[in-house]
Order: sequence, then C-alpha cells, then structure tokens
Amino acid sequence: MERGVPAASERPCQVAIALVHRDERWLVARRPRHAHLGDLWEFPGGKCESGEDPAHAALRELREECGVQATAEQTLEPVVQEYPDRLVRITPVICCWQAGEPEPLGAQTPRWVTLGEMRELQMPAANAEVIRRLERAWWVRGLR
Repeated sequence: MERGVPAASERPCQVAIALVHRDERWLVARRPRHAHLGDLWEFPGGKCESGEDPAHAALRELREECGVQATAEQTLEPVVQEYPDRLVRITPVICCWQAGEPEPLGAQTPRWVTLGEMRELQMPAANAEVIRRLERAWWVRGLR
C-alpha cells in the first residue's frame, strides 16, 4: 500500500453512529479542534469493538461520549467513506432518547438541532449521505 493511500483490499474501520431524536430534534456534537476532521459537527459514535453489532456500539459510544441513554430503533444501510489515510464503514443507527442531558464527556460540544438546522452545520462529507438516509427513513415512518 502506498503511504497515505488505502489499499483496495484494506478492511474498512467499522464505525457506528447514533442518530438520537428527542422532541423533533437530533443530537449532534462538535469534534475537538485537534482531532481528525476537527471542529466539524457529527453524530455521536465510534469504532465497533470486535464482535460488537452496530446498534450496541452506537449506544455504548453515545453513553461514553455524551452521557445519554437511548434505545436503538432502526439500523440504516452503511456508508463507506474513503479518506487519504483510511477507509471507514459508517453504520447509522436511529435511536430514541431515554434519559440524560448531553455532556461533553468526549471533549465535544453536544447540542440538539432540527433536521433543517442539521443541514446547515459543517459536517464530514459522509454525513451528507447519512442525513439523506435519515430523512428518507423518517419520511417513510411518517414522523417528519
């Protein structure tokens, strides 16, 4: 593999993200300035542990990063994103908030936003497709 370029055969990093809704708002968090894709807004989440399914990983990461409890409702089709130094397979999980006010436990700034506000935030490129899938799933459920 060339330096900085993922090989075609490289296994993608498995990531799960929690798309948490509460009162017609969605939880997002700002990445720390020093992190990969720093200062961009994202959904809470992170790497899946070995053998961990995406719903469990999304809920675990949500608790660890924001101190929020939720239940998984629907797992969406994964989005594969290639960065210069890595290949990432992101599995979005729609979740319903249960308890806890978001705290910046993962050195992030969490906040609740509407779908309209979410479209205006600066987010990683892969999140545009995640948001399209979220809107499609939400529309089908009649909960728009």
